Amino acid sequence: MSETSMWWFLDTLVIEHELDDARDVFVFEQLLPEGASPPLHVHQGLDDSFYVLDGRIVVRRGEELFLAEPGSWVSVPRGTPHTFRVLGGSARMLLVHYDASYRDLVHAVGTPAGRPALPPATGGPGLERLAQALIDHDSRVVGPSMSEDEAWAFLLGVRVGEPR
Repeated sequence: MSETSMWWFLDTLVIEHELDDARDVFVFEQLLPEGASPPLHVHQGLDDSFYVLDGRIVVRRGEELFLAEPGSWVSVPRGTPHTFRVLGGSARMLLVHYDASYRDLVHAVGTPAGRPALPPATGGPGLERLAQALIDHDSRVVGPSMSEDEAWAFLLGVRVGEPR
């Protein structure tokens, strides 16, 4: 029988789905508030991937910038710098990973969720604790979060037909 556990992690809700027959497969459902944007970061051992269920997310993967909407599958090969920004309301995504590094990061920095909703905004555990937790769990920050201006400028360019 599969089980779930819920975590408040960096102002998001992460629902961890434990699968009966999964062999080192980790599935998470994540609810992100409008404006959510992790710092530009790299995973050395994790091929990051997610499927957008709801919302609009502008994604930077290496030198690429693109829009991910419901039905979009985003893959980020290990070693590729990436970030994103949620625009126009909250977003919900399904993450599928083949190692435990993200789960372990959520457990190290997050807190068990009291309800299946976004937590009150806290700004996170502080830069020092977060930076060390990221290093300890296969993530290295290599730049800032995506700014709202950068994300909207990209979207406006897409709307008026400018090349990506």
